Amino acid sequence: MASNSVFCFLTGLAAGVAAGFLFAPHTGAETRDLIGRKADEGKSALKEQGVRLKKQAKEIRNRATDLMEQGKDALNEEKERIEFAVDAGVSAYEAGPASVGSRKG
Repeated sequence: MASNSVFCFLTGLAAGVAAGFLFAPHTGAETRDLIGRKADEGKSALKEQGVRLKKQAKEIRNRATDLMEQGKDALNEEKERIEFAVDAGVSAYEAGPASVGSRKG
């Protein structure tokens, strides 16, 4: 039984190799050349994609830096407003009710 399986396997292998030789669209040299060209095209495409991704990453990083700076500026402005309001409140408290009443009049 085992020898029958080996015989069938070898027969199938030989038939596959023969079919490959008969139906191959190009000669071996042409096929290798085609594979080489396609590999070069793929390598070039990957390099171009890498350059595009690197450029995109740089743009995103720059945008994030700009947004961070805008956030810091807004935070500092708000801090100054709060400090001014606190100082005004402290001044009004220290001046007492007389200064508040004089403003109403």
